[in-house]
Amino acid sequence: MRILTVDDVHAAVPMLQAIKIMSEAAVTIHTGSARAPERLGIDAGDNGRLLLMGATHTDLGMVCKTVSVFPENRTKGLPTITGLVQYLDGETGEPLAIMPGGELTAWRTGALGGAAIDHLAREQIDYALIIGCGAQAVTQMQALLAVRQPRRIGLYDRNPDFVQAMIESNRLHVSAELVAVDNLDRAVADADIVITATNSKKPVFDGGYLRPGVHINAIGSFKPEMRELDAEAVAGSRIFVDSASSVALEAGELMLAARAGVTHREDWVELGEVVAGKHPGRIGDDDITLFKSVGHAVLDLYMARAVYQSAEQQAIGKRIKL
Repeated sequence: MRILTVDDVHAAVPMLQAIKIMSEAAVTIHTGSARAPERLGIDAGDNGRLLLMGATHTDLGMVCKTVSVFPENRTKGLPTITGLVQYLDGETGEPLAIMPGGELTAWRTGALGGAAIDHLAREQIDYALIIGCGAQAVTQMQALLAVRQPRRIGLYDRNPDFVQAMIESNRLHVSAELVAVDNLDRAVADADIVITATNSKKPVFDGGYLRPGVHINAIGSFKPEMRELDAEAVAGSRIFVDSASSVALEAGELMLAARAGVTHREDWVELGEVVAGKHPGRIGDDDITLFKSVGHAVLDLYMARAVYQSAEQQAIGKRIKL
């Protein structure tokens, strides 16, 4: 069995390749050709949650992931998302690799966001806005820059220290100008792309400020009581999702908007349908497109398989005998 670290995941599957892989995974989610029950979420006290996910596919093998989400870890200088991913042989069930669940989750979520931008956002963009400056925001930014070339990227977080830390750690590695946002309403009104990566239980911006043609990636919330977007943002958007069944159970902003009658599940389009060429995605330059993702085990399966195969080919990580 191969043991892989955070750095090993990055080295094994660069972001542009990861975006291609997540596009393929989105199609598999849409066709339903993999077996993946809805994930199990277990509350861990008032401040945390344990997530259990798994998927199998005849040609791809099997994956089992345990992830813990503790938002308050940010105040302690600790990762908010940690865990383990186990990739297994599809024919024998033999464990083939173990890799960090938090980083694999952030990497595949960022890559999926990049796939959504690539298929749904306008080609020419000037200003992108990222709300929330945790680990998920970093991979969302990396994926954004892999498929689009904004001149500026605005960064906003309730804690200005996280904004400055993200700017300092990334400004030498990106072509876009990174700027701290102090007026969120103005930033939303100016943005060609808005990415939300928070654990908020209430909308993080006023949807009335969204400009025509903007694309939104909402990837932070994953529980019914969480809500990054208000009803106005949802009502004004053409909605695309990673998995319609998962989103209907876990995406608080869409669930609440559906109860209010401003959106309907039958109008939500899975990203895999767009990737497969069965839906046009964005139709006009003035469309407001919204991609909502809550995560799916098939994404983990595709990414874990790719990381394992690349690690085997390049002798990345450490091999041990159980």
